[in-house]
Amino acid sequence: MPLRLLILRPLRIWWVALALVVGLWWDGQAWTYPGGSSLERQAQRRRRLARWLTHEFLALGSAFIKLGQLLSARPDVLPAELVEELAHLQDRVPAFSFDVVQALLERELGDRCAEIIDLEPTPLGSASLAQVHRASLRSGRQVVLKVQRPGLEQLFRLDLEVLQQLAAVVQRHPRWGRGRDWVGIAQECRRVLLRELDFRLEAEHAARFRQQFLDDPGIRVPGVIWELSSRRVLCLDYLPGIKITDRQALVEAGINPAAVA
Repeated sequence: MPLRLLILRPLRIWWVALALVVGLWWDGQAWTYPGGSSLERQAQRRRRLARWLTHEFLALGSAFIKLGQLLSARPDVLPAELVEELAHLQDRVPAFSFDVVQALLERELGDRCAEIIDLEPTPLGSASLAQVHRASLRSGRQVVLKVQRPGLEQLFRLDLEVLQQLAAVVQRHPRWGRGRDWVGIAQECRRVLLRELDFRLEAEHAARFRQQFLDDPGIRVPGVIWELSSRRVLCLDYLPGIKITDRQALVEAGINPAAVA
């Protein structure tokens, strides 16, 4: 990891944290509201602060997108306006290059890459942890390959180390630390996020879930292609589908939206 990143990234994270604390403090001071404070005016400011925080989390990338999603389920530690805004945090980031995808597959799978004969250059989707490409195998099997972003684990560990330092500082604050286990929350975030980097765990969960519903004709779960999966690559059967939120597409496919809600 470049020395510049090792220095500047922690500074950026600390700046965002400090700006958030100052923003929350400022919004709670009655004298900062010309014409008088009210619950509605305070809520408006917190919503504006929440939009800013969401933007910063997106800019900081993978670990903070996941952190925001985790915090959106913790109304006990953040104001309601921040929780509501973070719940809308979308895990969408630009794709990395196809050359990088091919290099990662060769490094992770070695000679087994020869089984992949047609890998589509354009990803089906790209998120903070990985992107997904459709492919065909020599056997004719249609699959998707989930490929982890390069250098992600190093960046995650750096970010999580800074977050643990932040949590320790906030925990000692007489007001912000009272009644909240910030250190415990940071440790839990670290445990959850680092587990997400090991695609072998995701493969095991997918295989277990598929086994449980093998006899249910109403549920189809993609199979795992174990010989083409690793810690940073996950290969699954390609099963096209419709998003549960796409009501029109469900109706056009003859599916009752209420039945799958």
